[in-house]
Amino acid sequence: MGEHLTGMPRFRAREAMTDALKKKGLFKETKTNEMCLRICSRSKDVVEPMIKPQRYIKCSDMGNEALNAVADDENRKLEIIPRQYTAEWKRWLHNISDWCVSRQLWWSHRVLAREEEAQALADQKYEGKKFRLEQDSDELDRWFSSGLFPLSVLGWPDDPED
Repeated sequence: MGEHLTGMPRFRAREAMTDALKKKGLFKETKTNEMCLRICSRSKDVVEPMIKPQRYIKCSDMGNEALNAVADDENRKLEIIPRQYTAEWKRWLHNISDWCVSRQLWWSHRVLAREEEAQALADQKYEGKKFRLEQDSDELDRWFSSGLFPLSVLGWPDDPED
């Protein structure tokens, strides 16, 4: 439906899409929505977010492991000092959510993926199909990336002796 919009400026494309939806009887309504628009300091154009897929790390398993490390008095693997912060530790880990590690940044480490491994896995899963894999340009968030710093200065992602 939107092939005729390719290369069209976004504001004109929105009007053209609205017209196309109206012609097909698929348009519902227009509402006024007051909001703060961000303006580019250089171009003076409206800055709009680009919706991109995000990547998350499932944290519930790690959270439960960290919770259990403190919970069992006889087999405690971790001691919180001062002790009164144990309740805060438990409260935080009981309510842990998945961590979004992908960001559209200009610095940081790229999303962890090795093209050869990904290709081998894809070839195995989709035997006989031809396709081309490309590494996503997303970056990992700064906090996650800072944890990778020691690895990267020691030669990661290769497997050095260090």
